[in-house]
Amino acid sequence: MSSALASAITTEIVYVTPFSAEGATQMLFDMENGLIPLISHIFTRCGVSPNMNYDEAFVTLLGSLKLLSLPWAVITLMRDEIDQVIFLLLLVFGM
Repeated sequence: MSSALASAITTEIVYVTPFSAEGATQMLFDMENGLIPLISHIFTRCGVSPNMNYDEAFVTLLGSLKLLSLPWAVITLMRDEIDQVIFLLLLVFGM
């Protein structure tokens, strides 16, 4: 059930909403400090032991929000580094 919730939030909100870095940071904070503890509490009361930290859907959701919350300068530097790595791989493997 938690996977379905995380997948729905990811596809219906995160992937279609144009976030600013601040908005993504706020949503990440709300997920980590509000929604996940609340769901954990509800599951625990029902006798289920959720481990959402290792749930692939929640990892994708939180990872997406972490990337969206990065400052523009960091994203630009990361993009430049990725371009250089791809170029080097093409040189090494002759693709």
